[in-house]
Amino acid sequence: MLLVDRRTVLGLAAAALPPLVTAAPQRTAPEVETRSLDELHRAALSDGGKLVVYAGGDVPDAGAPMEKSFMQRFPGMQARVITDLSKYHDARIDLQLARGRLECDVAVLQTLHDFDRWKAEGELLAYKPLDWDAVLPEFKDADGAFFAIGVIAFSNVANIDLVPEADAPRDAPDYLAPGCAATWC
Repeated sequence: MLLVDRRTVLGLAAAALPPLVTAAPQRTAPEVETRSLDELHRAALSDGGKLVVYAGGDVPDAGAPMEKSFMQRFPGMQARVITDLSKYHDARIDLQLARGRLECDVAVLQTLHDFDRWKAEGELLAYKPLDWDAVLPEFKDADGAFFAIGVIAFSNVANIDLVPEADAPRDAPDYLAPGCAATWC
């Protein structure tokens, strides 16, 4: 599907913005990356020096500062971070894979189920960056097909000056309690 080998470009990208998606499946788990960022940069330049990232988010051009920083750190590279809701990026990726014309090199999405599916379909390029072993097992695929770059925790917070502490919601079902919308929710 891809005309050029983008593995070194993807390697550089994964070091900066994992996880990644590619139409070229890899059958065996890779070794942990040992090249420096500068070595990866040189290799990426020799492969064309282009990087396209699909990043989940709801603010257009939210990736512009990251693009600028990336291109300053890695001169000669052309980087584009396209921000949209994950549910739109995953559909976009599925359509591109079906058409045989994948446009992104890296996908940073909240729709985690997509990565399991894409791995099962053979659509992910495995990559294990430097310090792979420092990533907790529950936050990575053992074969290096994908891994977390952040963990978001959701919690209940209540202003006890407005809502008596005893009445404040503690768990998700509390928000469904009768009268919730009319009182403290």
